[in-house]
Amino acid sequence: RYVAMGKAAEVVANDVYAIYWNPAGLCELKTQERLSPDELREKVQKGDIKDITEQDLIRFSDEGSSRFFIQLGASAAMLDVSREAGFAGAAFKFFRGVAGVGAYMIQSRGIEARDEVGNLRSDVDYMATAGYLSYGWNTSVASLGFSIKGVQERIADSAYYGGGIDFGTNIDVLPFLRVGFVIQDIGTSVYRRRHGGNFFEKLDFGNPTLRLGVALVNVKDFTLAVSVFFFKQKTAYEINVG
Repeated sequence: RYVAMGKAAEVVANDVYAIYWNPAGLCELKTQERLSPDELREKVQKGDIKDITEQDLIRFSDEGSSRFFIQLGASAAMLDVSREAGFAGAAFKFFRGVAGVGAYMIQSRGIEARDEVGNLRSDVDYMATAGYLSYGWNTSVASLGFSIKGVQERIADSAYYGGGIDFGTNIDVLPFLRVGFVIQDIGTSVYRRRHGGNFFEKLDFGNPTLRLGVALVNVKDFTLAVSVFFFKQKTAYEINVG
């Protein structure tokens, strides 16, 4: 869904995949099936009240989301020949917010490898996994969320380990206009360990990525989202529209 949206998902992610895109979006799971105040008012004015539930009348209050829930999700893709990626996660009610646990995996098999002087060696495989612990909650002004994550990469005789934090927020500026901001890889450090080695070498691979998104929401059958990425490591921008 979010790749089909042109990867402009920071503001519109409202399910278990918000663990990856913007942890603040996990809050949407608490109110996903309820009507907004404007929708309630429109139904009452039209006399169409048969579908209004008690949970709708509570209007997104904490009391209306007291029951435990869990949402599971998984996806996979073939990026190229012998190149695969996948994500699996779970989101569930936790205290007054929504917690998430997820893992992103990618592998690339049969990579041509050469030694320092360019001689062809046997093919090697690459595999990486990132694990996420996320939490999102609502305030009177905005939705907030963060993810603590760890990563492991392995290629040939080297293994890499790292960790970092993602932080995100969504703010409803107008009933139909939402703005979101995400910082990924805060404080990330990466360490390399060669096969048989007893020490770790710190590498300067960790750089934050900033994401700003704007979306038209609560418009029936239509969503428009625009996001801007800023890659600090490359000092480059990317604009996505969906």
